[in-house]
Order: sequence, then structure tokens, then C-alpha cells
Amino acid sequence: MGGSMFGLKRLFSGYSQRPAPVPPAQLAPAVVQPARPAVTGLIEQRSTRHVAGWMLDPAAPDAPPTFEAVLTAGPQETVVATSHAALGTAWLRHPPPDGRGHGYHLILPAALTDDERDRLIVRPVGGGAALPLAEQPQARYRPIKHVALDIVDNCNLRCPFCLYDYTNTHRTNVMSDEVFDAAIRLMPYVGDEFFWLSCLHEPTMHPKFTSLIERIPHEFRSNIFYTSNLSRRMPQEYYDVLGRSGLNFMNISIESRTPDIYEKMRKGAKHRIFMECWEQLLAACKAGTAPPKLRYIMMAYKSNFREIPELVAWLREERMASFIDVRYTYDMSHIDPAFKQAEYLDPPDWHWLMRELAQYSPHEVCLSLPPDLPPPPRAETGSEPAPRPTEAAEPVQAAAPAPAPAPLQPVISPGEFEFRVSYNGRAFVAPIYLANRPDIVPDLAEINILDITDPVDYLRTLSPA
Repeated sequence: MGGSMFGLKRLFSGYSQRPAPVPPAQLAPAVVQPARPAVTGLIEQRSTRHVAGWMLDPAAPDAPPTFEAVLTAGPQETVVATSHAALGTAWLRHPPPDGRGHGYHLILPAALTDDERDRLIVRPVGGGAALPLAEQPQARYRPIKHVALDIVDNCNLRCPFCLYDYTNTHRTNVMSDEVFDAAIRLMPYVGDEFFWLSCLHEPTMHPKFTSLIERIPHEFRSNIFYTSNLSRRMPQEYYDVLGRSGLNFMNISIESRTPDIYEKMRKGAKHRIFMECWEQLLAACKAGTAPPKLRYIMMAYKSNFREIPELVAWLREERMASFIDVRYTYDMSHIDPAFKQAEYLDPPDWHWLMRELAQYSPHEVCLSLPPDLPPPPRAETGSEPAPRPTEAAEPVQAAAPAPAPAPLQPVISPGEFEFRVSYNGRAFVAPIYLANRPDIVPDLAEINILDITDPVDYLRTLSPA
């Protein structure tokens, strides 16, 4: 009993020494931190090799956000790559609605499967929600806008308007199988219609032209087209191969149905031989299992421009034309000044052509106009009434001249490139301009195509981080 009383005494003694509770009114208010605004953005492109879009951290709108590409598999996550959104957004199809945001373009370190691509998310580093996916995002990796290949370095004709100067060309060099096979490695990364077997020269001068076509894997042949003057007799095998080739299309050069005008413009060609070749081609396309579409290119001059509207209609109705391109001439310094003086069209000539071809959509007929062409004169609407006389007014002080506008900055599409490849494998790589393309496009790199074993690894060295 004594022990128990002692324990109770000690208990109550301790209780009496505890501090009195603080009234609620005297408690310091809790500090509530404002919620950090969520990082916003969009995934516009998501393929097995890359992601691209835009991001914005509202808490630091001027700072490029750091993001990570994460492969998800249920509760498991694997960070594939980390980078910064430090690009502009003018190149995006779905830019930020208020113009605030930072673009990103990231090439993944390794290829994903289609299933992994669909499980790849992009989110800010340090936590935060995954960015939403744009409607109909680009799901294929096509970083090469076009490849302008030339399998030879010569042409059988010497057209007076050619943009290439053949003055010192006296022999024909051809592309080897090895170089061509190296070029084929680029094909998976090029879109439909954008791999050219010829750019400046006549590809049928290659003695193994049909063999080169048959080296191209079938799944990439829809990427391929070439341009020919169709003025060289070719063996029947050439037309048979074309008829089953699966190539996307073939450009045919023609200025006139009149033999004299045709041979004047296509110097070195014979109209009779051209027509024979044309008939063989049409027959092969009609009989073939997978022929190329036929497109036509014509240059407009004083000698032929009045004929062009009728020629366009005839090509569409009788010569299987899927598209027709009527072009102006690049004003190259090596073109004979007498030819320019006699043949280059004046503005009224171009305006007449514009009216005559206005019935066609741009998907049917394209009229490529000189960049310095003035607009057509306004239609006559009657004379304006004469101004009424007014009393003399005090002279108005002339306003200060407006400052010259700042030069427009070029808009480059990040991660997209064009290749120009010569017969010997020498390749020049340039960026793709979406707006304000300079007159002379600087090359990003020069390389022998034989040295590009993995195109994606090579393009990563040219792409933004």
C-alpha cells in the first residue's frame, strides 16, 4: 500500500508540473505552400527512333525544361534518355496555343519495337504528369526530307536552258554498285516520292540502270522517282523492268509537240526518236503490273508558251499524265544571254499562262513562277471619279521614314535533312528550311556515303541535343 501511494503521489506530482495547454488563439498559423503549376506540353512526334514536341514550365517559363523519355511496362519504368527542351516551336504542326513553350527533338539511343513506341512517355524530370499525345502524331521516323542522287554525271543533250554547265564535261562517270548499295541504306528514312535517282543528269546513261532499279528492296520502291528526257533508244528490257518496277513516278521532259521547237529546246534530241520511246513507255505502263506514274515537266519560253495550255490538256487526256509541272528558268550565268533575251517570258506572258491554267488544281498542274514576277494588273472596273477641288491646305510635315524591317530569320526543322549524293559517293547534307530559306543554303556536313554505316547514328551527330 505504501508503495502504491508513493507511485500515485509521483504520478500526480508529475502531472501537475506539465505546461498548461496553449489557447488555440495563440497558435501560429500553418504556412501553406502554393501548389507548383504543372509542366505543360505535347508529344507531336513519337516513332521507334525519336520523340518531338514542346514543353513549358509555368514556374520558369524562360528556362528550357529538362525531360525524360520513359518506357513503361505496367508499374515498371525505364528511363530511355534525358534531354532539354531548348528549341523554338515554329517548326511544329501543333505549337503552343499562346506561343509560350520550348520545342524538343530527341533521337533515341536505340530503336524500339512498335509496341515499345506505344508505351513510351515523355515527362518532366523530377516528377510530373506525362505529356499528352497530339492527335494523329507522326509515328514514322523520316528525318531525311529527300535524297538527290545522281548515278551519272553527264547528259546526252545540251539544252540551252540547263542549269548545269556541261562546258568542261567530256566523259560520263557512273555510280558503282558499292556506292549505290550505301545509298540504299538511307531509303528507310526517306518519305514517299523523295528519293531521286537523278537530279541534274540523265540517269539512263548508266549502262546498268535497270540492274540498279532491281537492287532496290521492293518495300522502298515507292520512295523512288527519276527524270528522263526520253530521247535515247533503250532495249525492251528497260521498259519491261519499268512496267513491273513499283517506282513511284517518272518525270518526262517535253516543251512542244512541234518537232522544230522540240529539237530547238532539247538540243541533241530527235523528235522522231523521242516519240518512238514515248510510245514504248506508254505501252509498258499500260501492260505492266506495277508501272510508275507519269509526270511531265516543261519549261515555258517565247517559242512554246502559247502552245502550253493545249499541250497540258493533251497530256492529261492522251498521255497518262498524273501531274504536270510548268517551270520558269533559273537565271544561271552560263546560259547564253542571247537565249535569255529571245526566250525568257515577260510578265504579261506569265499572267496569260496563269489565266489559261487557272482551271487546274495545284495537284494536277503546277505553274512555277519567277520569284520576282509582279502581280497581274487589277481588272478594269471603270474610271474613278475625278477628285473634287479643295482649298489649299497648310503643308503637312513629312513623317520620319519608317525603320527598315529586320531581316526575317530562317525557320529550320530540327532533325530533318536533305542529302545530295554524286556518282562517286560524295554527299552534302543540309538542313530543311520551313520558312525564309536563304538563296544559298549552307551545308552542315560533307561526307562520303560509304562512311555512313548507320544513318541514324550519323544523323544524331548533326541533330540538336
